[in-house]
Amino acid sequence: MAESVIWTGRSSQLTNIKSFLVCLVIWILLIPTLWFLWEKLGAKWSLILTAVWFGLPFLFAAKQWLNVKFYVYELTSQRMRITKGILSKRTDELELYRVKDITLVQPFFMRLFKLGNVVLDTSDRTTPTVTVQAVRDPRHLLDELREAVETMRMQKRVREVDFSDGDMDGGDFSDMGD
Repeated sequence: MAESVIWTGRSSQLTNIKSFLVCLVIWILLIPTLWFLWEKLGAKWSLILTAVWFGLPFLFAAKQWLNVKFYVYELTSQRMRITKGILSKRTDELELYRVKDITLVQPFFMRLFKLGNVVLDTSDRTTPTVTVQAVRDPRHLLDELREAVETMRMQKRVREVDFSDGDMDGGDFSDMGD
């Protein structure tokens, strides 16, 4: 069966709200400081300090915005791909048959904007938990994921079997081999 793209999405910039607010507060607090320095240092040095003090928070906010902008989730019929990076790219792939459980988490603030997180618990050793953060219509994504996971499990003939720690069917295997 050919692999096809089911869903593609990005996190909302709402994930950056704290960073953006901190930058805004810094800018607001810098205005009286710069006004004071303008009178003490003169125009030349005040312009240099203004550019630096306003530029650094702006660069930080821009980096945060770009990080979210270039973080792409792609659900295909066989795997979940997560691509991230601004200049250098990294793509992590999770085979869907490895997904053990899917959880929808919608904190109050995100629900106000119709956003949510979809959390995947997996049997993958490198990424035991994958969180698709702050996506629109998370219920739709959860349903698509569940259906794709079940389809891949049937195709691969994979079943999820859970064992409790140190206890299989009530037996203690600590004395095996004696």
